[in-house]
Amino acid sequence: MNVYQHLRLLPVPAFNHYLHKRFNELQWVRKLGLDHIKFTGDFILIHAWKPGFVKLNNGQVELVLSAMLGRNTYSPSLPPLPSAWLEDYEEEAELDGVLNKVLVPGLFELLMQSNANESITSPRLLRLRTILEKVSDEAPIFPAIQNGNELKRFLRCVQQQKPKTVVEIGTASGGVFYCLSQLADPNALLVSIDYPGGPYGGGQDDGEAELYSKFGGPQQKKYFIRDRSFHHTTKQDLVNILEDRKIDLMFIDGDHSYGGVSSDYYMYKDLVAPGGVIAFHDINMRPETWGRGYDVGIFWNEIKHSHGNYEEIIDPSGYSEPLLPDRSGAYLAYGIGMLMV
Repeated sequence: MNVYQHLRLLPVPAFNHYLHKRFNELQWVRKLGLDHIKFTGDFILIHAWKPGFVKLNNGQVELVLSAMLGRNTYSPSLPPLPSAWLEDYEEEAELDGVLNKVLVPGLFELLMQSNANESITSPRLLRLRTILEKVSDEAPIFPAIQNGNELKRFLRCVQQQKPKTVVEIGTASGGVFYCLSQLADPNALLVSIDYPGGPYGGGQDDGEAELYSKFGGPQQKKYFIRDRSFHHTTKQDLVNILEDRKIDLMFIDGDHSYGGVSSDYYMYKDLVAPGGVIAFHDINMRPETWGRGYDVGIFWNEIKHSHGNYEEIIDPSGYSEPLLPDRSGAYLAYGIGMLMV
């Protein structure tokens, strides 16, 4: 097994910029005196789902990249790796018991059919728990604004689908984009559409786009369209990137207003492949509990019944009304809705 294929090369300047932008404004970071922490060196090497990192200089990068591509994997000049990275896959034999009991299986079962004979302990099904630790643990590296239970269930579907073409509308701090990069096909094309300075996450700047482009394997292609998703030119940019491809998975998590989410759906749904998936985040959001402009739930309820196959992933233990004082800080049920095209 080539352990290097699961490693990711992150440029240190871009990573430090990300940490400063996404973490240093947090009160607990400043309180603990962590707001001046920076990495040194040229690159850091991380494992796709295991903890730890290795510092690299520019002279080591090409050697490591060659190993990631399956060449020179046993060169004595390669930097030493943490022993945990060299161990076999950790077993994760059970599914999430709570969600399996309360959610309608629908789409999840449809996606499982193509791999019905695959053991739950196969390597491709084992890494999800530790991937999630990087984005939704108590101290995530790339925070995902998600309910962890809902995200886990959704990513199991992505894991089974193994999409070759992914489009995410609304990337923010990159947590979900990181997960999608790990679970998509090793040769996948992934596109992020986000608007810098937007009200629902801020979009990515140059430094973040550079960092996010290194999230997946070296043979994946990643593109970043930093503009409003409802612009005609944005759609044209996406069409040019896709060329003759169709989208296997489109994840809509951008403008949460009725006009924004409906535009994203109607503008891009024809670019999704037959049998592909259109997923919406925040289907629990409605203006009566979240405030004006949080309308995803209204739109979702209007369109879900027009599709023969849809599924709602909603954590029953999470709260969906965060504006009520006695529910502040709760583990919110944002909700994820999926349509099979």
